Amino acid sequence: MMLFRILAALMRRLMFKMSLGHLFNVPVPGQLIEHSLAQGLKLQKAGQFDLAEAVYKGVLARSPDESNALHLMATIEHGRGRMDLAEELVRRALFVSPKAVEYMNTLGTILSDSGRPEAASQIFCNALKLDPGASLPRSNYLFLMNLLPDISRCSLFTEHVEWARIHAESLQLNVINSGTDDAGQKEPRFPIRIGYVSGDFWGGHPVGRICSAVLPRHDKRRFSVFCYNNTRSSDEVTSVLRSNADSWTNVREIDDEALAKKIRADNIDILVDLSGHTRNNRLLVFARKPARQQVSWLGYLNTTGMTAMDWRIVSEEAEPPGAEKYHTERLWRLPGLPWPWIPPEEGQGITEDIERSATDGTVVFGSFNAFRKLNSSVLSTWASILRELPKSRLRVYGVPEGDSIDRTYAHFEQAGIDVTRVALFGTVEYSRYLNAYAEVDISLDPFPYNGGATTCESLWMGVPVVALAGAGGFARTSACFLRYLGMDDLIATTRDGYVATAVRLANKSDGPYRRRKALRERVRTALSNSPLQFINELESAYVGILFGTPALNVVSC
Repeated sequence: MMLFRILAALMRRLMFKMSLGHLFNVPVPGQLIEHSLAQGLKLQKAGQFDLAEAVYKGVLARSPDESNALHLMATIEHGRGRMDLAEELVRRALFVSPKAVEYMNTLGTILSDSGRPEAASQIFCNALKLDPGASLPRSNYLFLMNLLPDISRCSLFTEHVEWARIHAESLQLNVINSGTDDAGQKEPRFPIRIGYVSGDFWGGHPVGRICSAVLPRHDKRRFSVFCYNNTRSSDEVTSVLRSNADSWTNVREIDDEALAKKIRADNIDILVDLSGHTRNNRLLVFARKPARQQVSWLGYLNTTGMTAMDWRIVSEEAEPPGAEKYHTERLWRLPGLPWPWIPPEEGQGITEDIERSATDGTVVFGSFNAFRKLNSSVLSTWASILRELPKSRLRVYGVPEGDSIDRTYAHFEQAGIDVTRVALFGTVEYSRYLNAYAEVDISLDPFPYNGGATTCESLWMGVPVVALAGAGGFARTSACFLRYLGMDDLIATTRDGYVATAVRLANKSDGPYRRRKALRERVRTALSNSPLQFINELESAYVGILFGTPALNVVSC
C-alpha cells in the first residue's frame, strides 16, 4: 500500500511538471502538443480567436518549430487582415515542412488577398505538382485564374473540366440510382422543393445579403425552401434567412456523403449551389447528384466544370450567345439582372451639405473593391487616367496594411505619378465606407474581375462607375447593372476605351459631382424595384428547369 501511495505521488508530480513544462525546462511530449493544437483549433472554429492564439503561442513557446501551430496562427492573422504577419508565419511553417500542401494553399490565398495573383498562382501550381489530387488548392487556383488579366476563356474552361475529371466524375459514376433522375415531368406539381447550399449565409458576404432579398419573397404556396448552411459565421442576416426557410440544416460538421444522403431524404427537386469554387463550398456533394436538377447561381460566375451540375442561371448580358461552349452546364438566361440588389440600411444618402464640390476642377476617382482584384494591369490603367488628368486624384479603400501599401505606392511612382495624388486606406466599417463616397466623384471598376455589390453601392450613393466589359460573368457584372440602368456610355470594351471613358466623364462641363443627386434618385428608384422583378424571373426559371426538357451541354471550346 505504501509503495502504491509513493508511485501515485510521483505520478501527480510528473503530471504537474508536464503541465508547466516551459517553467521546468521539461520536454513536452508530442501527445500533449497534439492535444493543445486540437483545443486551439476547436476554439478557432468557434470564433474565439484570441483564446486560440494564446494556445498556439503556448505551444510555440515550448516548441518554436511546431509547424502546425505556425500555420494555424497564420490563418488567424490572415482572417484579421494582417497579411504580412500571416505570410511570415506560414513561410516559417513551410520552412519546417516544405512539402505541406495545406500550408502552400494558405500561402497562395494570402498572396492573392495581398494583391499578388501571379505569385499566388505559382504557389498553387507548386502545391498541385506535389499532390495533383488536392481539391482545395485546385479550386483556389480556378478562382484565382478569374482574377488574372489576359487568361483566355478557353484555358479557364479547360482547367475547370480538369478539376471535375480529377475530383467529381468518379463520385457521380458511383452514385446508385436514388430516384432523383425523374426530371422533365410535364405536369407541374407544387410546392417545388428548392435546396440552397452556401458557405456564405451571413451579412459579411454579398451572397448572404442578396439571399436575404430572395428567400423572404419566394411564393410559399409554390416553393418550399431548404437551406443547407455551411457558413462559419452568423449574424442578423443569418437569422433572417433561417426564419424564411421551411427547413434549415447546419452542415459544416456533416461530410459530403452524409449530406448527399440528407438531401436525397429531403426529396429536393432543385438543388442550388451558391458557392462554386469559393471558400466553404460543397461542390463534391453536387458531384453525387442528390437532387433531380442541380443549378449553379450567384456565388461563382463561371462554369463549375461538372457534368453533374445541370444548369447555370445567368443574365443575357453576362453570358451572351456563344458562351455555351465554355460551360458544362446548360445556361438559363434571365432577361434582366443576374441577381437583385437591396439597399443598405446605413448611410441612406449623401446629404447636400456634405457633397463634394470641386471648385478648382479637380476630379477624385475612387475604388472600393476587394484588393485582390487590383492586378498590375488595373493599376497601370488607373495611372494612365491620372496622367491624362493632371489635377485628378485617386482614393483606394480596402488595402491591407504593410507591404501591400508600399507596393501599391511604388507601382504608381514607377508609372510617373506623384504619390501624393494617391491615397490608400484600409477596410472600414460599412457606414463609414458608404460615407466615403462623399469624397469621390467617379468610381473605377477593376477588371477582369468586376465589382458586384460595390458597383451597386457606388451608383446607389450617386457616384457613376466606369467599367470594362470583358468575357464571362466575372468580367461583365458591372456592365449588367450599368446597361440595366441605361448607362451604356460608362461601359468600355478595351483598356484604351476605359481610359477615354473616365477622362470624358471627368471633363464633362457640368462635372460629375453636380449630377450626383439626379443619378442617385434615378438609381434608387430602379434598384429598389429589382428584388420583386427578379424573384418572378427566378421562380419562372425554376419551373422551366424542373418541368422543361433537360439536356446535357457538354462541349469543348
